[in-house]
Amino acid sequence: MRYSVLMSVYIKEKPEFLNQAVTSMINQTYPPTEIVIVQDGPLSVELEQVLEHFLVKFPNLIRIIELRENRGLGVALSVGLNECAEDIVCRMDTDDISYPSRCETQVSYLLENQLDIVGSNVIEVDNNGNPRSFKVVPTSNEEIYHYMNRRNPFNHMSVCFLKSSVIKSGGYKEFLWFEDYYLWLRMRRNGCKMGNLKEALVNVRTNQDFYQRRGGRKYWRRELKFFYSMYKQKLISFSNFITNILLRSMIRLAPNKSRQKVYTWLLRKNAKL
Repeated sequence: MRYSVLMSVYIKEKPEFLNQAVTSMINQTYPPTEIVIVQDGPLSVELEQVLEHFLVKFPNLIRIIELRENRGLGVALSVGLNECAEDIVCRMDTDDISYPSRCETQVSYLLENQLDIVGSNVIEVDNNGNPRSFKVVPTSNEEIYHYMNRRNPFNHMSVCFLKSSVIKSGGYKEFLWFEDYYLWLRMRRNGCKMGNLKEALVNVRTNQDFYQRRGGRKYWRRELKFFYSMYKQKLISFSNFITNILLRSMIRLAPNKSRQKVYTWLLRKNAKL
């Protein structure tokens, strides 16, 4: 049961969060074959020191792929995925924390059910690690396919997939803020078999800025462009395109507090741990 871990780091990440994220992948109950970390442009001295620490301590496990300029998540993950030696790849963000049994649980489930991709629910936490909410996603292939017409069906940092299936679907592409959603839609078109585990396997850092970043005219215009492109590529229907734009326009242009309530009502439950 060999697998690669794929991560991408850029200059705005916090060194202590990067350290915790990489450590959580090293300490998996079933360890990875390799951890591929794409350095998306120049990093701060502190971030470079964290990477150097892991390179020295785990020279046969950690691989750093350097991009001279910041190219964005889509390009960074595309480059990193091509460098992954194993067909099974677990994605991880550089500011979150995976539970120790995450990869063993997901890889086993992926193989046993002959899936192309599997994700999980996640616990959203503040910067101190205190739980805030429980983010729920659909579990079955049929539910995911339907859900995908309106919303992203995976927590990106929680997914484990077959590299071969992702490459056949076109791989990661540039589409600011929607790189993963774009990939899932193309995987659906290719008939990939999908699933999500009901249990939370990753702690994801969020704060009040999370809801603010997902609002305003800039985000709304980018979202409009994304869904229009998905419709033109026949990845969603015209009726889904219109419905998405009407509903999301109200959410994106609403006050921040109102948008937070909608997110909580639609996708999240209060975390009781």
